[in-house]
Amino acid sequence: MRQKRFLIRAKQIGEGFITILIVLNAIVAGLLTDASIKLEYGNVLNAFCDISAFVFIFEMLVRISWGRKDFWVGKDKRWNIFDFIITAISSVSIIYANNSLITLRIFREFRVLRIFSRFKNLRTILDAMIDSFSKIAWTGVLFFVFYYVYAIIGVNFFCKEYPDYFGNIRIAIFTLFQIMTLDDWNQITKDVLEIYPLAWMYFISFILIVSYILLNFIVGIIISSLGLMIDRERHETISQIKQDIKEVKSRLKKIDGTNYSSRTDVKQANGGDVKTKR
Repeated sequence: MRQKRFLIRAKQIGEGFITILIVLNAIVAGLLTDASIKLEYGNVLNAFCDISAFVFIFEMLVRISWGRKDFWVGKDKRWNIFDFIITAISSVSIIYANNSLITLRIFREFRVLRIFSRFKNLRTILDAMIDSFSKIAWTGVLFFVFYYVYAIIGVNFFCKEYPDYFGNIRIAIFTLFQIMTLDDWNQITKDVLEIYPLAWMYFISFILIVSYILLNFIVGIIISSLGLMIDRERHETISQIKQDIKEVKSRLKKIDGTNYSSRTDVKQANGGDVKTKR
């Protein structure tokens, strides 16, 4: 029991250390973008990143040897594989030290992505986004249909007077994307309304459908998936607690049964001694 507690504690300490190291690597990656800091402390910061790469490789090897088959097919297999891929990609940066391929430094920045797998809340949000991807993809089809239809209408009506906005379908789609993000959309609409006063119906209907309805629809899908994910995790937690309680009860029954048998044996032995004395 003490050994098991020690291993659990060691695992917690190791995970905390790796999390801190990942955060420090993220900070260092930002510092190295500053020319003055890079000039003065570049060698030290790069050495820290290289040492961190070896630490991450060692940590991954320990996790694989510890978990063995569970590492690849267990409950957290998706995040374990994610960590393995990120560690493998970021480890390529070590090659530049021998081959002077400075461009390979960029690969070590991928290790910052491992921060997603270290915090449960971030993992829950990303899992919700992944689970809702299929529904979001179908919403993307709706986006494309509305973009395509409105782009064709815009080209047919406004291409001659406003070729910069609606010269062809490609330019029209880009203009509609700019309108969807509400980036200087009022200037575009004012220019078009000078010649086409009824064009407000075209722009307002597009903004209402795409910018408000469809975009909020995507947000709703993600939030709904997040709620389902939280409920699922809560259910799994409750199930695990119930399972732990059953195991504890089973162990207590075994211990109580063993004690009862021991007391019975002692009584029988004492009774036999008394009869012998008589």
